[in-house]
Amino acid sequence: MKVQDSITSFCSSFTIIPIFINNLPCSVNANFTYLFGYFIGNLTFYNSNPYNSAILYNWNFGDGNTSTLPIPAHTYTTSGTYTITLIASEGSTSCTATSNSIVIIPTCSVIANFTYNLGNNGLVSFTNTSITTNNLTGASWYFDNGNYGNGNVLTYNYLNNGNYNVFLTCYDSIPGVGHCFDTLTIPISVSNVTCGLAATANAWGTNFNGYFSASITSTNTTNSIWYFGDGTQSTSLVSNHTYSLNGVYSPTFTVWQTTTPTCSITIITNTISIVGTTCSLTPNFNFTAGTSGLVTFSAASIISSSLTNYNWVFGDGNTAFGTLLTTTSNNYLTNGVYNVSLYLIDSLGTCFNYTIIPINITNSPNLGCSANSIFTLYKDFTQNYSWYAYPNYQSNAVLATWSWGDGSTSSGFYPVHTYSAAGYYNICLTVSLSCGSQSTTCNNTNIYKTTTNVTNNNMLTVSVKNTSAVGIKINQTYLQDVILYPNPNKGSFNINLSASKNEIYNVEIYNSLGQLIYKSTISNEQSTINIEGNSAGLYYVKLKGEGSSKTFKFVKE
Repeated sequence: MKVQDSITSFCSSFTIIPIFINNLPCSVNANFTYLFGYFIGNLTFYNSNPYNSAILYNWNFGDGNTSTLPIPAHTYTTSGTYTITLIASEGSTSCTATSNSIVIIPTCSVIANFTYNLGNNGLVSFTNTSITTNNLTGASWYFDNGNYGNGNVLTYNYLNNGNYNVFLTCYDSIPGVGHCFDTLTIPISVSNVTCGLAATANAWGTNFNGYFSASITSTNTTNSIWYFGDGTQSTSLVSNHTYSLNGVYSPTFTVWQTTTPTCSITIITNTISIVGTTCSLTPNFNFTAGTSGLVTFSAASIISSSLTNYNWVFGDGNTAFGTLLTTTSNNYLTNGVYNVSLYLIDSLGTCFNYTIIPINITNSPNLGCSANSIFTLYKDFTQNYSWYAYPNYQSNAVLATWSWGDGSTSSGFYPVHTYSAAGYYNICLTVSLSCGSQSTTCNNTNIYKTTTNVTNNNMLTVSVKNTSAVGIKINQTYLQDVILYPNPNKGSFNINLSASKNEIYNVEIYNSLGQLIYKSTISNEQSTINIEGNSAGLYYVKLKGEGSSKTFKFVKE
């Protein structure tokens, strides 16, 4: 309030006094409504004053859940009767209002199920057998190939054979309240769609060349491809292909229809043997020493076959083998010198060769005293009566004792022993180190000969060899123009000689035990040999001419 002099207007004064008004009526309204959603139990609640931001809301849905939103949505998970309470209040006053309402969530249940019947040529009929609470049921289908359907009874025609997952979604509804649903997936197999596709394919080879021919019978559009077995391919039905390496290859021909019904045929033809040049193997390898005794080996061999087998013997009892295993590694646990062998076997079985290279391990994790007595035995196929033993002596080895399995022993690092007869002998090596460690390794080996004409002057010998720092290589002398085929065979095979030479060759065949089972001579350019009466297994053919020899390996099926 302000007071002012009315005469002079030069003096005035004012004062301020607060007053409290608390008798105005409360304007908060807690009334609300709700609407059912599409599915049973889904509700949305609406209050009577949603646009007044000063109002605070506290909802209780009667199932233990609450909300403070002006317009909340809530889902009831079970059927029943629920009391909904809304408390609305003004934040700056004590004005509040409360409202209650009862909502009934009815029972709605669906158990999806269906049956199906396979008809002719991919036709399948489906029947909805689902169990529902009410009779207002709908059914939606997915046939697992991009197509859908609706209805309780329907048919669908699959255009391609295969395995499919059929999906059914079944609905039930209560008018004015909502819907409920259930799903079911059942796998079905369709195998009677007529493709109408047929094909034939053949392959054969001579020298380095492969020849391929195929034919297709189909009323629809097709694509096809030849796979030659060496990583190359062709889309021509009739093809010629030149292989870069000798080997046994398994070509395949695949044809498929590009229009409905889509189907395919793959034909695995007979294997073909490519022997364009004489088998030649020159084994060699490099190695890199890592840390803690780990050594990586990499083959540097010269081969003439696409599927040469690599057999690695690391000298510590560990081995590795496999087709085209050109890189491998070994972890040596003890320091010392190890004789590492790489043994090559041609996939055609026409030749084999190996090399031995010593390596010196100085950084193994076990730096203690541990003797290594492991050794390997090899038959020298260029000599009828000779075997070789290769030990892995360590630098601090002071004594080596060989026990030959026939009652005799030898003391020394590189002895030679003569056997009076062929047979199995348990050969043992005992190595002693200067630090006191001792180790013994035994190898039970069939010491056999490669001829039956043994005289007193031709006894079997085992020579213990000392490998040099650059390694030694044991190579066979080959007749570079001789081929044995087919391999594998049923016991009948051919030996092709060079037409430019007029020479008689001795042929000897040995089984895997070293027993001679066949002997003859040949001189024709092509000779057929038959040992069909012998059992299936691995056999060796030794061909000896004037100052040269060659050993083949083949498998009799």
